[in-house]
Amino acid sequence: MASRAATDKSGTEANGGRHERKRRREDEVLEASISTFHEQGYAGTSVEDIASRLGILKGSLYHYISSKEDLLFKIVSEVHADVQRILDESLGRTDLSPIDRIALYVRSQAIYNARHITRISVYYREVDRLGDERRAVIRRQRRAQHDMVTQLLTEGQESGEIDPSIDPKLTSHCVFATLVWLYTWYKEGGAITEDQVADCCVGFVLGGIAHPAGLPTAPAPE
Repeated sequence: MASRAATDKSGTEANGGRHERKRRREDEVLEASISTFHEQGYAGTSVEDIASRLGILKGSLYHYISSKEDLLFKIVSEVHADVQRILDESLGRTDLSPIDRIALYVRSQAIYNARHITRISVYYREVDRLGDERRAVIRRQRRAQHDMVTQLLTEGQESGEIDPSIDPKLTSHCVFATLVWLYTWYKEGGAITEDQVADCCVGFVLGGIAHPAGLPTAPAPE
């Protein structure tokens, strides 16, 4: 019995080791794809280019993917999952007021974008290279994320923190645009720090949405 248990344990450990190696290799494939797409563009990159970057044969790469588009879709999907996580964490802070939750989201997303600027750049430059069905999935996810910010802006108007004259739906697009366009100018390791980027984005967004009269004062008791 003890021998069988030892064998089972050894087999489990071996399987776990194989899974871990495969996961690491998949991560390496993804990072190589991001770097190559960023440098050469999606259209200018072949599966062979990515395999060469990894130091493996083209045929070996097909153990991890079915097509070049699979790699792009995985990059795009992971970015969306990260954005959704940041949105959920920030907007879920019900201990904060609506405007403070928006500020938290903008700061968190700006820092994420600055830290993953190559990935963000590939996402926004190449997302339209996806096939119709996959592009439709991404568009649905984007609309859901815009709806979350739109709803929070509406709550802020109702609480008196956010300018009642702004259009929440239009403004949500402006909030995302402030964060998206970082990829066109921000340079990792440059003179501008992640915190400076985040401070600037938060100040810009709040300056555009805050109630012009400031926070309302509580009415005097009758």
